[in-house]
Amino acid sequence: MSEIQRADPNARQKTIKYILVMIVVFAPTIYWLNYNMEFIEKWVAEPSETVKRIKIILSILIAIGAILLLVASIYIFRIANAVLGSGRYPPPNIKVIRDTRIRHDVRARRIGRLMQGFGMITLVFLVGIVMLGWTLMQNMDQLLN
Repeated sequence: MSEIQRADPNARQKTIKYILVMIVVFAPTIYWLNYNMEFIEKWVAEPSETVKRIKIILSILIAIGAILLLVASIYIFRIANAVLGSGRYPPPNIKVIRDTRIRHDVRARRIGRLMQGFGMITLVFLVGIVMLGWTLMQNMDQLLN
């Protein structure tokens, strides 16, 4: 019979609280953006400042996306290295939010390598978004004329 790592109720509660905080933060933000869309459209559409303002908005969106991808990639790599170092999945001292079957040795290393692959894919997306944003910024004048 396989080993099971039991779910940690505190980790589950923290996860639920984190999700609720994100909802409380982002729901009003989305509402505010929809409510003020007319003002935002007028602000962007002012002819003398259009390119500059679109660049500001694009820069903010790219920065947010890049930061989120970087954080996700670092987290994935940390878990992958813990799995590969311990030869166990989930790694020791990692709390789980649901009962999880423990995998050892070859199966754990396979999961660790897979997670490293996901981490690399996340980094590739990060570089791609930054390069796409840079290219758009450099060619914004040509694209809008």
